Amino acid sequence: MKNIKKLIMSLVACLTVTANVVGFAACQIPGGSTSQASEEESSVAESSSVETSEEESSFFSEEASEIEEESSAPVEDEEIDFSTLGHTHVWVDGVCEDCALELLKRDGKYIYFGEYPQTLKDKSIRVAEEASENGYYIGEDGAYYAKVVAKPYTFEYTFTTGDAVVGGESYYFKVEPIRWIVLEENESENTAKVLCDNVLMAMAYQHDFTYDKVKDIYYTTANGAPAGTYANNYKYSAVRKWLNDTFYSTAFDEMQQSLIQTMLVDNSAATTTNVPNPYACENTEDKVTLPSFADTINTAYGFRKYPMEEDLARTRKTSDYARALGAWMSTNGRLLGNGTFLLRSPHFDESSHVMQGERSGKTNVSMKMDKTDTGVVPMITIKLG
Repeated sequence: MKNIKKLIMSLVACLTVTANVVGFAACQIPGGSTSQASEEESSVAESSSVETSEEESSFFSEEASEIEEESSAPVEDEEIDFSTLGHTHVWVDGVCEDCALELLKRDGKYIYFGEYPQTLKDKSIRVAEEASENGYYIGEDGAYYAKVVAKPYTFEYTFTTGDAVVGGESYYFKVEPIRWIVLEENESENTAKVLCDNVLMAMAYQHDFTYDKVKDIYYTTANGAPAGTYANNYKYSAVRKWLNDTFYSTAFDEMQQSLIQTMLVDNSAATTTNVPNPYACENTEDKVTLPSFADTINTAYGFRKYPMEEDLARTRKTSDYARALGAWMSTNGRLLGNGTFLLRSPHFDESSHVMQGERSGKTNVSMKMDKTDTGVVPMITIKLG
């Protein structure tokens, strides 16, 4: 039907051109006057031109209507069988045979190792409605995503995409390789002590304690702590338990766990701000720990010597995931996104306080141990090969 219309339009256009030419020739008859026939032809030509214009208008209106109908027709999403997308890493010579992820990837001073929810899901990616056995949701891109209901520290916060973090809204965060900064290497043992490069989580140092008003002392019996244990004791802290139980089992699979070395963690007063420190605890054996105050002023690690100085090397950005879970972060342009983070070192003068890293990199600041908006920056020692 469309082809017939176009053919008719072409014929009419030809007739119109012919009529116009004839009319023009009549106007040029010697004597400077036109004949009645010429006037009639001109009239016919004008009439044809008008008719053609109306028909063209009708024709193109039909075309536009059809195009509009086609463009407005709903596009059905292609059905996805999410059950075929997820997989468990199968490591062959240090590389996953399914997704080509490297077991341990070295990039200059950084090492990528383990996986944890971090970045907000791209809006174009669809995810399964039901969680997988690992608790994550598989996306159409083959990646896993963690689903959380946001509870930001304040309504002013945004994700790294610039989108507002809206409390009560559900979001998905991509499970990605964790980036670590190498603090030191032991060549003889082929190991490296590494510190996480960003704030992965926010939580309290200790949330289970009691207060003795007479003595003005905070105590805890959490995690098997004997009576009389100070509440800011790292050995029995909630964050130490979370690091070595929940985080360790979530961020690393069995093969990765086999590369993580058990550390003898120095918790002596010498690793805190003051000696003596009555709240310093005994040393611990951990797979995962927090940096101490002494770690943050160790120049061999690349940090400045003085804790009251700003130090960009000590600052840590908050991940999108941590922001959704209530981590505090700076909204200052220069330090935008920088968070605070827990140190394992107790304050020397108060049983309710511990030390923390600040948004500008200062580490001579203490905080109440039950604050839930302070970030977590893990530290581990791994076998490099």
